Amino acid sequence: MRRSLAVLGPGLGAGILGAGIGLVAGCYDTRVTDEDAFIPPRSDAAPSADAAVLDAYRAPVPRDVDLLIVMDDSSSMAEEHAAFVAQLPRTIQILASGDFDADGISDVPPVRSMHVGVVTTDMGAGPHAGVPSCARGLGGDGILRRTSATTTPPCHADYPSGVFEYLRDRGDSTDDFAATVSCVARVGTGGCGFEQPLEAGLKAVTPTGIPAWVRDDLGEVRFVSIDGIPDSEGGQGDRANSGFLRSDSILAIHVISDEDDCSVREYGLFVASDPRFSGVPSGLRCDTFGDPSGGFVFPVDRYVNGLLRLRRDPRDLVLAVTAGTPIETEALAARGDFAGVLASPNMIPRRDEAGTGLLPSCSSADGAAFPPVRMVQVAAGLSSMGANVGMSSICSTSTFGVGLIEPLYAALRR
Repeated sequence: MRRSLAVLGPGLGAGILGAGIGLVAGCYDTRVTDEDAFIPPRSDAAPSADAAVLDAYRAPVPRDVDLLIVMDDSSSMAEEHAAFVAQLPRTIQILASGDFDADGISDVPPVRSMHVGVVTTDMGAGPHAGVPSCARGLGGDGILRRTSATTTPPCHADYPSGVFEYLRDRGDSTDDFAATVSCVARVGTGGCGFEQPLEAGLKAVTPTGIPAWVRDDLGEVRFVSIDGIPDSEGGQGDRANSGFLRSDSILAIHVISDEDDCSVREYGLFVASDPRFSGVPSGLRCDTFGDPSGGFVFPVDRYVNGLLRLRRDPRDLVLAVTAGTPIETEALAARGDFAGVLASPNMIPRRDEAGTGLLPSCSSADGAAFPPVRMVQVAAGLSSMGANVGMSSICSTSTFGVGLIEPLYAALRR
């Protein structure tokens, strides 16, 4: 539904890791312990003092940006799609010009090139049929979309590739590029009501195995098959989405959803007749059985480490979340206080009077949104490891792009 403003904040610190977030204990302390592990190896030769001074003041150089948009395509998202599409041209223009404050002067060098792709949060119902709104199979399966839900000009029903490319030196038009991406970002509202944005986004950019350009200390990530078998197939990064993610780009992922993530290891969680979940309405299952120790949903550290492994330097990783964070937590998110965001009373999942669903965490004239606890946890974990993180409330559609623009600026200015 709607979300609120957001921002970046690498310096989360150890305090938040022990503040009940439930993602880092046992993962980041044991597998990622040294901040220097994120920095590419330097020459063995000690730099001179003059070289150190030059390095400290070296101007940023043009970069390549690979932007993945993860869009909720469930039935409640029509207004949010319109709000996102309305702000997308501004985001593209900012990247193409480097002018982040709209004063006519570039704040960072304009990006050299952009790859933009769109996936949906629909990962299907796995091997099960008869799940309302969720078809048997893997839904969008993290595959970049090549279609638009509208054919109103300038949109087309189909495109030759799901990798949309802007090249500055080729003289590409930012207006035309933004218009094309906006068409594909119109994903419709017929997707699965059990949203899996974290799994869809990770699968979209994850390559099979451990290629030479990824970090090899965080292991291989594998995914649930159409038969519902966990850890049995590779990602789409070098299969259906080959050519999207480049080895030396800034990887930016923007998630837009009015629900929390429900990325599952066990698709039976979606099946009304499954006796393991009897008596629990479908609207409460992801919350009721959301403890990863139960084995039904993936732990959030899967997504923190899974994304970190894709960039040698975490500062080349951007995560923006536009979700149901309460508007009153905007200032907390802006300074990287994700523990404070999670402690907000409206971020604590509460059942509605009917006992069939959760109470909204925020609302606007366009609808309501629900506590994105897991997505804030992932944002907190990535921020604590040095990635650039932004957060905006979907309940404040006028700030839809802010959560992406701020951390992108941080990534591009160095």
